[in-house]
Amino acid sequence: MHYEKVLAIGDSFTRGDELSDCPPQSTTNPFAHSKQTWPALIADALEVEYDCRSQGGRGNQWISNMVNSHIK
Repeated sequence: MHYEKVLAIGDSFTRGDELSDCPPQSTTNPFAHSKQTWPALIADALEVEYDCRSQGGRGNQWISNMVNSHIK
């Protein structure tokens, strides 16, 4: 099966806040993320684009709205 990209939507755990390479979240780059999270590693293993739409402090409602907005 061929995949075009890995899309990760979530909170600080998905973003990788607890990992050493995670840059600070800011208003200029709200989706900055660690390259050591499980979705980033899967994208790397599959050699596909990784699109991280995760932000610390977000709840289930925001996450589900983001998922719905990315469904084609």
